[in-house]
Amino acid sequence: MAISTNAIVDFFGTEDNVVTSGSAVNDGAFSAEGSTWTNDDDAPEAEVRLVATGTFGAAPDANGPIHLYASKDGEDAPSANRRQHYLGTFICENTDTAQDIRIRVRLPNGKTSEIYTFEIQNECGQTLSATWDLHVTPISPGPHA
Repeated sequence: MAISTNAIVDFFGTEDNVVTSGSAVNDGAFSAEGSTWTNDDDAPEAEVRLVATGTFGAAPDANGPIHLYASKDGEDAPSANRRQHYLGTFICENTDTAQDIRIRVRLPNGKTSEIYTFEIQNECGQTLSATWDLHVTPISPGPHA
């Protein structure tokens, strides 16, 4: 079926790497803050991709969660006592091999070109090794030509 003219479709911006080779994250702990990312497109949504290129010490719990949080420019980083903006959860497979997990999130934009810092909270049952990346692709809806 062809998409009709003016039907609303998603437009994808350029994928940005916001964390490169993040440090190891123990089970139950938060990661260090990644690089800042500016939402230049003022996109209301994004695809966030967790790429765990190294292995876990052992296979994580089946469906073990790794939660994604964001802090906006000027806000403190998330911690056990301060969660800031929860965006979503990556669900890990029960394997100690590399994993590439994508989730689609709604961005808590409060102004144009909002600046974000992303952090993860590991609750998958195993330490996430120091070879993980986090990528963000802005997504905006618009009319099909």
